Amino acid sequence: MSNQGAVTVLIEIHAKDGQEHEARDALLHAIRTSEKPGLISSTEYEDLADPGAFYAIQVWENAEAFRAHMDDAARSV
Repeated sequence: MSNQGAVTVLIEIHAKDGQEHEARDALLHAIRTSEKPGLISSTEYEDLADPGAFYAIQVWENAEAFRAHMDDAARSV
């Protein structure tokens, strides 16, 4: 598959003090358990120098796929 037109998105989350484990688990659960049409890859990171800072880099087929995902997420809140 060609990645021409692909979009890369950086997700950044900072947990409140004392909620680091819950935030990490929630991020990983959300990424791994929901259907995301158009998502090519997602890689998650934890900042070892900044406890509670978590990141995910996602590559989407195109901007439309990412927008559709965000629209779906907003409707489910």
